[in-house]
Amino acid sequence: MAINSVWVFAQVQGGAPTTGTLELLTKARSLSSNVAAFVGGDASAVAGALGEYGATKVYATGDLAGKLPGPAVSAAMKAVIDGGDSPSVIMFPQNYEGRDVMSRLSVKLDKTVLTNNVDIADSADGVVATTPIFGGNLLVTTAFTGSGPHLVSFRPKSFAAESASGGAAQVVAHPCQTLAQRVRQRFSRYTSRRALVRSSTKQRSSSLVVVVSAKPASTRWSRISPRC
Repeated sequence: MAINSVWVFAQVQGGAPTTGTLELLTKARSLSSNVAAFVGGDASAVAGALGEYGATKVYATGDLAGKLPGPAVSAAMKAVIDGGDSPSVIMFPQNYEGRDVMSRLSVKLDKTVLTNNVDIADSADGVVATTPIFGGNLLVTTAFTGSGPHLVSFRPKSFAAESASGGAAQVVAHPCQTLAQRVRQRFSRYTSRRALVRSSTKQRSSSLVVVVSAKPASTRWSRISPRC
């Protein structure tokens, strides 16, 4: 199975990508030449460093105003995937934020996750992850089945961070919607639809009046994405 593209959940600390992020990017570019990083926040200052280690594109949610990145990043990832740009593999660091984003995305996509890994490879059996068990005395390889994206998290220091001397990555803004914005958008759609239906479907005759009302808007907020 060919890995066509790889995404990396990229973390930023002190104005620079974390060491774990650079490790994942180094491994990602060995799997595919099409590597994208996802940043929960503003990525303009780190696009150069992410590109140096292999990212050709950076998706950024924009400033989250101190909020946790889990909801915003997972929603942005889901929106991009729904738009047709779906990777073969998404790599996450094995830490709090990485697990949070991965678990939320797993629910949104209904995809299995493999955690606590130390390696990943493309094989005839598919995408294979390597996981240490029994205190690292035994390594287990697990192959994903079905279509991607495959969600995998990795222990720190699983890979050596090595520069690829690449240029700055392209930054693509992918902000999420706040609850207030989603409510306003939903209300606007609902009122516009009611006005259209009332004006176009009210039919009068000498003996019959037919009025077709718009169906009330659904309360399933998951229809509006991305959301934070």
